[in-house]
Amino acid sequence: MKKKILVVLSLVGILATSIPAPDVQAAWKVTDQGRQYTTNSTLGYATGFKKIKGNWYYFDKQGIMKTGWVYTDRQWYYLRANGKMAKNTWIGNFYVTADGSMARNTRVNGVEFDAYGNKVLSSSGDSGTSSYSKKKKNGWYQSKSEKTWYYYNDQGVKAKGWLTLPNGKYYLDPDTGAMETGFTKIGRSSYYFNKSTGKMQTGWYKVGRKRYYSSKSGIVKKNRWLSKKTMYAGKKGAMVTGWATIKGERYYFSPSTAKKVTGWQKLDDKWYCFDKNGVMAKNKWMTYGPTRKKCYLQSDGSMASSQWVGKYHVSASGYRDGQTRTKGLFYENGKTYYNDKKYNKVTGWVTVDSKRYYFGSDFAAVKGWQTIDNKRFYFDLNGVMQTGLLDIGTHTYYFNTDGSMVASATIMVNGVAYTFDADGAYIDPDIPADATKGEQIAAYAKKFRGNPYVWGGTSLTNGADCSGFTMSVMKHFGISIPRVAEDQANGYSPWGGIYNKGKSVIPDERHLLPGDLVFYYSPVGHVGIYIGNGQIIHASNATTGIIISDFDYTTPVSAMRYWA
Repeated sequence: MKKKILVVLSLVGILATSIPAPDVQAAWKVTDQGRQYTTNSTLGYATGFKKIKGNWYYFDKQGIMKTGWVYTDRQWYYLRANGKMAKNTWIGNFYVTADGSMARNTRVNGVEFDAYGNKVLSSSGDSGTSSYSKKKKNGWYQSKSEKTWYYYNDQGVKAKGWLTLPNGKYYLDPDTGAMETGFTKIGRSSYYFNKSTGKMQTGWYKVGRKRYYSSKSGIVKKNRWLSKKTMYAGKKGAMVTGWATIKGERYYFSPSTAKKVTGWQKLDDKWYCFDKNGVMAKNKWMTYGPTRKKCYLQSDGSMASSQWVGKYHVSASGYRDGQTRTKGLFYENGKTYYNDKKYNKVTGWVTVDSKRYYFGSDFAAVKGWQTIDNKRFYFDLNGVMQTGLLDIGTHTYYFNTDGSMVASATIMVNGVAYTFDADGAYIDPDIPADATKGEQIAAYAKKFRGNPYVWGGTSLTNGADCSGFTMSVMKHFGISIPRVAEDQANGYSPWGGIYNKGKSVIPDERHLLPGDLVFYYSPVGHVGIYIGNGQIIHASNATTGIIISDFDYTTPVSAMRYWA
């Protein structure tokens, strides 16, 4: 049984008309554009099909007689060089019937034609890959093994390279003659051949879901603007959709139409603005909406919202809300920040009014202990860098003028030698290494002997009253006690507060230990710190200041131990 080989050839062109009744009153006229046929009855030119002296002719909309293939009313017709319509004859590889139309989806004189007018030829086993065939002529043939299409001319020679047929152009492999389909690079240019028919595409077409454009010569356009600069062909020729950067500018192309957008657009819940050329606006203030309010487009083009932009604040809607800010230091949500001349928050070191600050990666001034460039620094609650001697927690430290902490060194401060350990803590020569916490408290308290008494004061150096002195000494060791002497004796304050728990001690030399608090008068009105050897150190009065006295210089009424 013979196998049928399908000959695929499609003719493209759109001309629409109908076949009118012949007009006996006729006159031919020759113009620069071609031949025309006039009728006295209509005082015009014939268009469409016209039967003249027994022969059919075809005239276009301008009345010019056509020759060659014409497509109208969904059929193909062939007009000879003299304009007469061909009938019942072969025109190249195609056959026109008695009414002049191309034979399609029919059988004529034993020859079968497909929907495109191609002959469906039978093969007796020829592979279709040879360069010459006695059996294959004037048509397309498909290899049985490869399912590849080849074209043989009327001499039986296999065509190679470019092939032009009435319905379009094709390209056949220069070596094998196989019909190319899909995207094909020929020389330096790319072309697209219909995957079903092999015909070269021109103009607009789709491949999958992507749109492409090829010139009249079939070259796929790439990396260029098309359609009056409303669409852009990418590096592979597909029309760009979505976001694209072209020569450094950002554009957005509609996913549905592939055309660039202009004006205000909401994309992924963010607002953007594109100028009349489609270029995305960025890093600039613009007006928006009927109220013409100011809004800011950021570096990525999106409208800023709920944030500061330079001097101004924009609301959740993206408009300026009237809030402004100044340059320099400012405070926000309990944190310290610094704006430079452009109102931008800064990071790193900044000096303001002789005070040094360090602003971290979150733009807030750092506080407390910090390690910066492998050096230790300390910043107070306002973010100000500290220098000189400083009590932090239970230890004393020294910070150089640049703020860096001294460690593993002995230095002179105001003529006094200070030694600091590897952690930067001051090593007190008066406190033995094996001293108890109470002995350390006593030794530390004695350092402030001779400093002034200030009623209501709590400064160990600038002045304190009796209970302010004891409270500040204990605080140095992380021990929290009430502010008033009577409350210190009771271990709590009627005003509330969280304090260390104290232990009541009998106020005599047999029971007292260094670091204990000794209380006097009834009700309690004075307090001192027991330092051993029957002595206390206390902020006595405005005349004597902080002094050492015998613990029983007046009768003690009670004692408390907070350090054990």
